[in-house]
Amino acid sequence: MNTPIALQSNRCISLILFFALSLDEWIGKAKMGTSQGWDMATVLITGGAGFIGRHVARHFLSKKWEVRLLDQQEIDSTDPLGLAGCDCFVGDVRSMDALRPAMHGCDAVVHLAAVVSVPQSFLEPEKTMDVNVNGTRTVLQCAQEMGVNNTIVASSAAVYGDSTDLPLEESAPTQSLSPYGESKVANEHDVVHFRKKGLNAIALRFFNVYGAGQNAGSSYASLIPLFVDAMVTGKQPTIYGDGFQTRDFVHVSDLANAVFTLSSKSDGYQYPVANVATQTQTSVKQVVEIINAQLVEYNKGKTVEPLYADAREGDIRHSFGSNSRLQNMITWQPSITFEDGIAALIEGYEEKDSK
Repeated sequence: MNTPIALQSNRCISLILFFALSLDEWIGKAKMGTSQGWDMATVLITGGAGFIGRHVARHFLSKKWEVRLLDQQEIDSTDPLGLAGCDCFVGDVRSMDALRPAMHGCDAVVHLAAVVSVPQSFLEPEKTMDVNVNGTRTVLQCAQEMGVNNTIVASSAAVYGDSTDLPLEESAPTQSLSPYGESKVANEHDVVHFRKKGLNAIALRFFNVYGAGQNAGSSYASLIPLFVDAMVTGKQPTIYGDGFQTRDFVHVSDLANAVFTLSSKSDGYQYPVANVATQTQTSVKQVVEIINAQLVEYNKGKTVEPLYADAREGDIRHSFGSNSRLQNMITWQPSITFEDGIAALIEGYEEKDSK
């Protein structure tokens, strides 16, 4: 029996409406990224060849995101770095021509590219301000132009200077002691400015980040890789100052988790800045003691006593931060204790020695 033409037309219209509504729903869910269980979101990580950048990239890859990396140096996206599957771009964050193709179609941007050393910033203050301030401003401008949903800018605990009001909260005044810290204060001001223009952006104040893959060979290397690298080979680490200065050490895996979770948010950032901190302070002398304890446990020989030298310009006396804002936004808590993080680093040396 033939179906009346009017009935056929109604069915066609119903099917068209059904598929149109389904497509709208699909697009809406896709835009919400993996926070709603979808695995098709794309992130651009500037400074992707760096220590933090590599860890953040691996975390996004593990969550089935499409990952793009932008760095001034060639990025070897091979398995030893765990970056297989990333799309790699070589370029300068101060250049819109470099940023546009890398950022096109991205759901999130994680801006890590910077001059990151306090000592280097004293030797090269103009370069520090140019790369860090102009680079960040250009990234924010491009993110707004491209309609990026979530933009995260790496700031630093260095913005607080030598504050005695501990634990450090984001409402504390900024009083940087170095050109590097000053550049990060400027970054935060730019984040606030672009938020007023409609960009969903946040500056994360990283405290002392450590973990596997940090470069101990650089003259600007951080405390943890310098100390571990020296002490596992029986060499004495150098403490600048009396050793009672304190830091808040955040494992890079915990930081990567915070960055990923914030990048997946679909309801905006209620704060312009937030600390990534453990709310725990550890003195430099305690760092030596903890490494020594792990050296004994892993049979790396007798304990190693440190050398002492004068405190350096720009060094902060005490630093540890509140993470209440981060907890409010994403219920984040650090999962790796400092002792466990150091144990993992020592174990990594043991595994390399056994090969």
